[in-house]
Amino acid sequence: MKSYDFSWMEKVRRPRTVTGGLSDYMKNNNSLMIEEMDYGRLFEIDLKNNNLLWRYINKENKDALPYYMKWSRRVNKLPSTMNLNLSKGCR
Repeated sequence: MKSYDFSWMEKVRRPRTVTGGLSDYMKNNNSLMIEEMDYGRLFEIDLKNNNLLWRYINKENKDALPYYMKWSRRVNKLPSTMNLNLSKGCR
């Protein structure tokens, strides 16, 4: 298992996995997807340039506490039967 140094990130944005979490290396774009189970955060980092590619915080609204998250996965190809209108509210 490889370790990564996240000191380049702002301290409040660095991954925290106190009791659990997971990561998944994306070979096709040399990135790392990280899930913070306890904090409801999921994000992906470009390992070559140390850039945050995207992030998702699992909560109802900006003032709410995040919901617990577990076993997140990145899907390479969406099912052809998926209703893409369901994701219009995502930011």
